[in-house]
Amino acid sequence: MSKTWVYKLNKNEAADLRSKLNEGDFQFRKLNHAQFQVRAEGLTASMYNSGKLVVQGKNSEAWCVQYLGAKPMVANDEAGGKPDKPSGDWPAEANAIGSDEAGKGDSFGGLVVSAVGLTSETLALVKQTTICDSKQMKDDVILQLAPWLKERVVYKTINLFPTDYNKEWGSHDSNVNNLLTAMHVECIQDVAAKGQFEAVVVDRFSPRMPVTKRLSKTLPNIIVTEKPRAEEFLAVACASVLARAAFLEQIVQLSDELALDIPLGSGGPVPPALRKYRGIHGNDKWQQAVKVHFKNVQKFIL
Repeated sequence: MSKTWVYKLNKNEAADLRSKLNEGDFQFRKLNHAQFQVRAEGLTASMYNSGKLVVQGKNSEAWCVQYLGAKPMVANDEAGGKPDKPSGDWPAEANAIGSDEAGKGDSFGGLVVSAVGLTSETLALVKQTTICDSKQMKDDVILQLAPWLKERVVYKTINLFPTDYNKEWGSHDSNVNNLLTAMHVECIQDVAAKGQFEAVVVDRFSPRMPVTKRLSKTLPNIIVTEKPRAEEFLAVACASVLARAAFLEQIVQLSDELALDIPLGSGGPVPPALRKYRGIHGNDKWQQAVKVHFKNVQKFIL
């Protein structure tokens, strides 16, 4: 079921939107009580005389990002907006850092970790967008929102391509959690040095709380929380968007460099891709494409 997006536009904003749409491949239609309606590839956007813009249909979220950017969405009852704080036991969302990773479970590609710091001002801006847990967002929307986010927040991203990932994994006792700890800590410390932040929330990857232990020595005055599904915390959601965007861009680059349509994840499409990769590049180039310690990858290394 497609989601409905509702925005409140003033006259100038409505006129600017119409001007942008005139430059695109849209079919304009007349609609009662509306200034205009456009349709394209299953999407409908209706600009009503009341000032409400209602967008529905296929790829509606990506359309809203492209044409409206960070314009606040309002609910049909005019109450709209995200809750002031996530449910559960969390620190305050303002002046907080969140960190998350992408690529950990993907056979192809390396590993990305991002940390984002939100002040009161940037928190308010992000709340006006559709940013949430990147796993609940479409990849094309993530790729459109990531540049907007980078221009407005304090962040740090470490993007390890496969060759570097495999070296770093080996140098961290062949333990991915040790590597993740080092990457999260480096990103968080970098962001913390750029502002006055009071809390850190990490999407937990180990029950041993390794990031908390490391940061207690380097950032003793900052409260650190490691919880599973931490993307409910907005700074972590922002970090998840940046990490996912960087990983998606990495996969595109690798696909071009390796002449292979690289699949995401480690499911059904991966074994045929591994077989095809071996046929193109031989059996001594695995380090540049995959996580060589994965069991499903080991089956293809002769």
